[in-house]
Amino acid sequence: MREACIIRFMQCELCQNRVDENNTKKILNMDICHACLNADSLHVRLKDRGFNLSYAYLTKEGMIHPSEDFVFDYTVHKLSSLGIGPYDSNIDAVLVHEGFKAKVTKIFIKEIQVGDDKFDPKVYIKTDTPDETGAFLRLSRVQEVVMKLIDMQSEINIHGSKLYVMTHGNGPIDVNEFTLYSGLLLNLLMEFSQP
Repeated sequence: MREACIIRFMQCELCQNRVDENNTKKILNMDICHACLNADSLHVRLKDRGFNLSYAYLTKEGMIHPSEDFVFDYTVHKLSSLGIGPYDSNIDAVLVHEGFKAKVTKIFIKEIQVGDDKFDPKVYIKTDTPDETGAFLRLSRVQEVVMKLIDMQSEINIHGSKLYVMTHGNGPIDVNEFTLYSGLLLNLLMEFSQP
C-alpha cells in the first residue's frame, strides 16, 4: 500500500509566492523560498512588490559602469536599492554604522536607543520621528536585518513608504546578499506599516 504524500504550502515572506514548505529556508526566522535564495536575478523577482535595485561600479580604470552583475573584479563598488511599499510608515530615519563621527555627534544630539546591547553600539539612528522609528527598530527581526546591512557598510534611509539602502566600499560584495537583506527589510517595513 502506498502512503499518502501530504504537501504543505506556505507563503515566501520575500516574494509572497505560495511554495511547498520543503522548498523554503528560515533566514532570521522568516520563511524564504529557494527561488529567492538562489536567484541571480532576485531584484527581478521583487519588482512586482515595488522593489527596484540599481548597481554602479567604478572600475580600476576609473570608469563608472551601471550593471546587473555581481561585483568581483572591481576595486570600488556602489550599490543602491529603492523599495516603495503601499503604506506610509510615518518613519523618517537614517541608520548608519556608529563610527567615530557618529559618537562625536551623539555628544550634541540625542540619539534614540532601542535597548539592545548588540544593536545600540553598532547602529547610529538619526530621526525626526523617534516614537515610530523606535517602535520599528525594537522588533528583533528588524534589528537582525539592519545589522546585516550595516555589516555590509550600508546606509539605510526610511522615509514614509520608501526604503533606500546604499552601500559602497572597496573589494567584492555579494550582490544577492545585499539584495536579500534589503528585500527583507522592505518586507518588514511593509508589515509594520500595514493599517
